[in-house]
Amino acid sequence: MDTPAPPRLLPRWDNLLLAYKERAHALPEPYRGRVLQPDGRVRQTFLLDGFVAGTWESAVLAGEATLTLSPFESLRREDEDALTAEAADLCAWLHPGAESHASAIARSRAGG
Repeated sequence: MDTPAPPRLLPRWDNLLLAYKERAHALPEPYRGRVLQPDGRVRQTFLLDGFVAGTWESAVLAGEATLTLSPFESLRREDEDALTAEAADLCAWLHPGAESHASAIARSRAGG
């Protein structure tokens, strides 16, 4: 199929990352240790074209809700645009009482 899958933000302990013995079709091996933590935690991740491409966190500070995306590699501009739009929608849903909502990409963590 030539149509890429839209970006998706997955919650902690998402079934896609836990239910399958062979996770490589969604979670590339180089990123496994960054997502599946030794203490059993599973980080919140985002998918690009069906594959885990980074993690995300949200927080509310002084009434402003922000969802921050931390990609594992550099992103193409069109992926950044699609991800930040998806993240802004999720941020508004997660924090309906916040005064404002924003999404951001953490540049310093890419590839790190």
